[in-house]
Amino acid sequence: MLHEADANRVAGSSWTSVNEDAGFYGTSASLQTRLPPALLKYEEANGPFIQVIKGLADGSVAAMSPEAYLRSGLTAREESFAFWNTAVAEEDTLLHRRIAHFEQRRARSLLLAFAAVLAAGLLAFWLTRSITRPLLGLVASLSPGAVLLSVCVERIFDASENNFANRDETDLICQELDANCDAVRQAVAQLETQVKGATRT
Repeated sequence: MLHEADANRVAGSSWTSVNEDAGFYGTSASLQTRLPPALLKYEEANGPFIQVIKGLADGSVAAMSPEAYLRSGLTAREESFAFWNTAVAEEDTLLHRRIAHFEQRRARSLLLAFAAVLAAGLLAFWLTRSITRPLLGLVASLSPGAVLLSVCVERIFDASENNFANRDETDLICQELDANCDAVRQAVAQLETQVKGATRT
């Protein structure tokens, strides 16, 4: 059991970790430096102890003193714990490297999302400006016209007071012009409201 379930499995998994290290988040210098020597010490301590146990079981090893057997077992156990401490420390290093990798991916994703939102905001701002600026120019051009038209109506009305013969016809013209002025004012007011609403949007 010590040979099959412990030593062989530990050695196989450890060498696989060393050999495949470069394929996962880059090579770990500490893993390549610390794990192989610790594994060799583990194998050097456990190999003889396993052979002693097998020899005692099948009778190929002559009787040995309990002290020698105990000393061999304690050495194997100490090297097992020493290797375990080294392996656990290197596992923590690999986990930290993996966490750092995913943190970098998260930061990169958030940065790209922020850039996309910023680009969308700038595009929306540009589109809004391209719509509202011509509309504001149209409002600015219509407003003086409406005022000028209103002034003309007042002047025609004032002039018509001195010419009573054409008073009725002049009144009709003035009423039509005044109605047109009101329509222009309403159109300008509605357009201005729409432009302000578009700007806020």
